[in-house]
Amino acid sequence: QETAMDPDIAANQRKYLTELDLAGLQDIGYTAVPEPATLALLAGAGALGLAVRRRRRVRA
Repeated sequence: QETAMDPDIAANQRKYLTELDLAGLQDIGYTAVPEPATLALLAGAGALGLAVRRRRRVRA
């Protein structure tokens, strides 16, 4: 069984994670990186929320 963390893996090849691969990932840690579109959506929602909040303060 070939390991998934082998740097010699060619593109479009599927490899399986071994117990050693999983142990390595647990040791170094990893986090999910959101797509740029997701970040843009969150930034837009935040800007919209600030605009609504600001508008409510002006009226009051």
